[in-house]
Amino acid sequence: MMTEEQKNESTENRQQTEQPLAGEALEAKAEEEETMETMEDILEKYEVEEMRRGKVYDGTIVDASDDGWLVDVGYKCEGFLPRREWSHRVLVEKKETPEIGDSVRVQVVSFKQGEDTQLLLSRWRSEFDDRWSEIEKAAGDSGVVQVRGLRKVKGGLIVDCHGIEGFIPISHLAEEGRGINPSRLADETFDAKVIEMDRRKRRLVLSRRAILEEELAGQRNAFYENTSEGDVMEGTVTTITSFGVFVNLGPIEGLVHNSE
Repeated sequence: MMTEEQKNESTENRQQTEQPLAGEALEAKAEEEETMETMEDILEKYEVEEMRRGKVYDGTIVDASDDGWLVDVGYKCEGFLPRREWSHRVLVEKKETPEIGDSVRVQVVSFKQGEDTQLLLSRWRSEFDDRWSEIEKAAGDSGVVQVRGLRKVKGGLIVDCHGIEGFIPISHLAEEGRGINPSRLADETFDAKVIEMDRRKRRLVLSRRAILEEELAGQRNAFYENTSEGDVMEGTVTTITSFGVFVNLGPIEGLVHNSE
């Protein structure tokens, strides 16, 4: 039979043994929770971004074929960029086709999940949206943008406006009453005013005449403010008539009558 002293000693030894075991269990649980949190962080970090139609990605050309290109956009499979989706007639391109390794900005056209995941991409749709937004930003409240003449067409001139083709009707190429050959403006850079923008129809119409007439109005005002009767000026004869000659003085034309 155990004495009272032996009983107390046995209880004390048991408590001392249990305390380390309990501490080890708590420590193991904390490590397990820490490991679980770390795995969650990793999964969240590498979780595949939701793929949907219309979303834009920056990718890399990884392969080419006669039909198009394979593009790595960071998804579980490469996307296919058909040749017809590389560009559009409304875009002004510096490079006709890409090379393997080139970076490209693409938009998801269609997406199909399953055993055979399919990802169809378009470059020109993304490019068009980006360039159209640039035009809107550049035009601002004034509606004035910088363009470059590309080629003469029936009825006017095609221009490059931030990488998108715009049209200037022949009646809007010069001041009212003055004609101009559209070919003269090919490869020329000048300001034009937006008179029609339709993103859905991909239609952009501009006017050079509006800019010229605004400038001319300012020059005429300055001319009248700084010119007095009796001033002597030099001009260029533009038209000869039966009653006199018209002389170009810059912002205005003056008439020299036969009697003068």
